[in-house]
Amino acid sequence: MENSLTALEKVILKSKGVTDEMLVKFTELGITSKESFSVVGDAKTLSDITGLSPENASAIMEWAGVQSAAPTAGANVTTGPGGTVLSTDGQKIVVEDSSVIKCTHCDHKQPHDYTSGDLCPNCGKQAEPMTNCYWCYNVGSGKFCRSCGAEYVKNLDYEIAVLLKREGVSKREIARELAAMLDSEKETRLTQLRSGRY
Repeated sequence: MENSLTALEKVILKSKGVTDEMLVKFTELGITSKESFSVVGDAKTLSDITGLSPENASAIMEWAGVQSAAPTAGANVTTGPGGTVLSTDGQKIVVEDSSVIKCTHCDHKQPHDYTSGDLCPNCGKQAEPMTNCYWCYNVGSGKFCRSCGAEYVKNLDYEIAVLLKREGVSKREIARELAAMLDSEKETRLTQLRSGRY
């Protein structure tokens, strides 16, 4: 037979679970070299046409340098409410839709009937604390005001944020200035504000 697998290729295939009978079948199918596996395409097709187990077929295709198009037999794909989890070789990928709300304290996913202001069933704290906007004075949850787009600041810094607004600091700069301020600076500004010097 002029066109067949080399002795080394046969030894490698046997180490990956191929029997002598399967080697004969490979020749009948036209799999006569390592490059022939690229024509087969993927591990599932190799398993279907030869009767190999999916694990062995996947190992052979990996050796041949052919990427499998579908997840291998070890992959576990599950779909549930709020996202898809794909688990392969110990790696976990979670894809969540935009309706998922997580507690800001314990990162627990909230139930589907959740509304802003509800308590988290896991830790008992308010899942999304309600915050006052220093710019338009609306109340809301999250990181940004849904009315004007201002970035919320800590409740302790609210008065200083209003003071900075009065001083003419732009809406985008107030949160940055507050983050850069030392506690002593904040205390000084609060003292001045409460003593009526502003």
